[in-house]
Order: sequence, then C-alpha cells, then structure tokens
Amino acid sequence: MKKIDVYIIDRATGIIKNYNPCYDFEIVRDYLSLEKSSFILFGDWTAEVGDFLIVKSSDTKVTGIGSFKPFYTGVIDSFEDDSIIAIESYGMFAFDFVAISMSGQSIEKNLYDILTYNFYFTNDQLNSYTFLTYGETSTPFSYQPSQPPTITSFQDYLVDNFKKYNVTVEVDFVKSLQQNTSNTYQIYFKIKKKTNKIQLKNNSYSFINWSVYENDGTNGKENKLWIVDKNNPTFPSNPAYTTILSVWYIDVNGNLTQSINDNVARPVTNKIYLYDASQPDAPTYLEIAQSELSGNQYAHEIDFDMIENDNFLTLDQLEIGLLVDIFYNGTIYSSVLTGYSVSSQNNFVSLKFGNIRSTLSQAIKNLS
Repeated sequence: MKKIDVYIIDRATGIIKNYNPCYDFEIVRDYLSLEKSSFILFGDWTAEVGDFLIVKSSDTKVTGIGSFKPFYTGVIDSFEDDSIIAIESYGMFAFDFVAISMSGQSIEKNLYDILTYNFYFTNDQLNSYTFLTYGETSTPFSYQPSQPPTITSFQDYLVDNFKKYNVTVEVDFVKSLQQNTSNTYQIYFKIKKKTNKIQLKNNSYSFINWSVYENDGTNGKENKLWIVDKNNPTFPSNPAYTTILSVWYIDVNGNLTQSINDNVARPVTNKIYLYDASQPDAPTYLEIAQSELSGNQYAHEIDFDMIENDNFLTLDQLEIGLLVDIFYNGTIYSSVLTGYSVSSQNNFVSLKFGNIRSTLSQAIKNLS
C-alpha cells in the first residue's frame, strides 16, 4: 500500500476541496483510544481543521454513482509542517450527555437515538450530507453508571459499548453527487455489531514481532457480579438484608458461569448491579451478566506485525471488531481486533488485539 487517494471534504457543505494522491502516510487506528494519523499530500491542497479526510486505496472499486467504502475516515485535527494530522471520525462525537441507568433490547437503537438527539438535531452543518443508520442486529444491553445520573462523554460511551457488545460507529460508505458545478459527497455512518470471525496462528512466517500481555483478573477487572434487588425495602439502609437475585462469574477464557471454578481468577473482584424489575424491557440476569462482565473477556493485549496483503489476512479483511481465535504457543485466545496501523514506509501492518492497553499511561488511567 504505497499509494492512497485522499479526499478532503468541507465539513460545512460536503463539497470536495481536494482529491490528491498520497505516497507518504501513517494510518493509525485504535477504537479504544483516539490515535492520530498523518498524511503528506502530493500537489497543492486546501483544508481546515474539522474537515473530513477520506482515504481510498488505489485498488478500491467505485460502484454506482461514485460509491465506495473508505479504507479510513478521519477528521482533520491539526497541521504539522507539510503533514495533515487526522483523528478517527468518531472523535467528533465527544459531546457530553446525561448518562442514566438504561437497558433495552437494542444497543444499536440506543446509540442511534442518543446520536440523533444530541448530535444530528443540534448540528445543522451535518444534516444535509451525512446520514446515520443502524444495522440489522438487535443486541440486548444494560448500562448502569456508578452514581446515576452522571455527565459522560459519548466517545467514552462508544468505547464502553464496543468492549461490551463489539458494536462500532463507523463510516460505511461514501457516495459522490454532482450538484450544479460542485462535487458533493454524502457520508453514511452505520452503527453495527461486528460478527465476522477468523483464526490465526503464530506458526506462520507471515506474522512476526509477537507481544502478548495478559491481565490475570486480579488487576481491577471485575470477574464476579452480584445482581441485587433495587426495590427491596431494606436496601440500601440495611445491607445485611439485601436480596441477591443472581450471582455470576467470568473465567479467564471469557466464559460466564454461575458457580466458581478453577478457571476463575483469584482473588475475585466484585461488581454490583442494582436490578429494577419494574423498568420497561427489563433485561434477563444473563443479559446483565453479559453486559457487565463480558467486556472483560478480552482482558489481554496481543500485538504482532504481518506482511501486507498476506494470504492469511488481507487489508480488505481488516475491520475494527473482527473476532479472532489466536493460537499462540499452545494457548487459544478468543480475541478481537481493536486497532491496526499501516505506513507507506514499510511492507508490514501492525495489528492490535484485546481490549486492554499495557502502556504506563493507560495503566494509570485504569487505576484512577
């Protein structure tokens, strides 16, 4: 991937400002953190902070009326010398909203409603040429802030729901429209649960520079859940008589169980969920356990590099949320692709799996 095509689209109008080839770039994606990508465009260009930057690989097919699926969609964050610096498109959803205790039968619809009300209805600049839909799946969910109601960044809420349900908000495709003499682009965002799954093994010569970091379940990751009756008259004034409706554990392999076994890490770290049976669409105990504990099933970070467009895994197959069974030195890790980076400077793609980060800054953040 030594050459890409870059579109700069005006944030206010959807009109294309530039269409340039790019031979010097570094695309860094990480759904858990808002990483920055850099591009040095060939030829003259005009852009402003906040404009959309859309990348199409040279071999991407254009269908219909100029429709194509971008390899990367970002929002311009800054300029450094000759480089354009961009962040992931979901970075523009960093608005605050009031997060209350919520549950229902579709996290996809929940995200759509919050985005529509808090972002699209209050941002007329995006209404005319950006569109938001949600996928065919309906994933039951529950969300309970520690001290409801709380002010929460929607960007953090997106990351939380990605960890729990493998649901992302990303650009699905871009379509070109001719309006008078201006070339206007329509950008289609989609809320979607990722379900594709593959298998990878570390005995392939195509994969190098392996790094495996595991959280053993004792480092602040909750692996035991008490579901407590919120409407018990004695709660919370007399916790001795708290009604525990159900108890769940998650083991080191990401499996939910209602009885502790040798695969549950010790000492256990407890979490409490206040269950309100009177709420509409009250979730089942299993759905609550899946929501509250299953986000910890990928409590590891696995990094390695692969040869670009390898036969086992091509660039076209890369998608945030791709489910992967990784066979590493006799151990099977049930994992998920949370990030990857591609650079014009080398022939390798760096892949990042799992939903924890072993960096010092992230470790400090997790402890705060």
